[in-house]
Amino acid sequence: MNAVRNITLATLLFAFSFFLAGAEADDPDFEFRFDDPTDGTGDVDPKDILDLKVEIENLINDPREFELVITNNNDLQSNGLNAWWSNNGNSNMSSQSQQLPAVDVGDSETLEGITVSIEATENALYGTFNVNLRCRDNDENDPSTTEQTIQLTVNVNEIASVEAIVREFHSLRIEKSSTPT
Repeated sequence: MNAVRNITLATLLFAFSFFLAGAEADDPDFEFRFDDPTDGTGDVDPKDILDLKVEIENLINDPREFELVITNNNDLQSNGLNAWWSNNGNSNMSSQSQQLPAVDVGDSETLEGITVSIEATENALYGTFNVNLRCRDNDENDPSTTEQTIQLTVNVNEIASVEAIVREFHSLRIEKSSTPT
């Protein structure tokens, strides 16, 4: 009888553990990820602008408000790059802001097309640079589930320049005059 009771108890504990494994308290309520291109990477020439897009998926049945920030803008500027949010997923932005304080995402929806514009100035250094983005859920207080970060990758192309120097040549013309002698 003790063996039957032990087997029954072990079976119940084993079955109950499957139910508990699926309900973790620290599962995120949203996903912050690349949209277009799907790898978050793009190329840009000096004096040109690159647009990269991200998206937020709200995983719960409650509308949410998110804050989006470009966290390394000073580093980018020191390398000749300017980065700003140019679209909040619903409309184009009228200013070049490094922060979007309130982006609304409906319950169980995905907001696509949130655009970061990166301008490589005339003096931009060529090479590969990361644009660090942070998304924070304004409706929650637990830091482990309220913030997610991703890195966009920008490749600034090297432009070969050719300089032509044209020198001015003066010609001296000597004319022979004929004078009667």
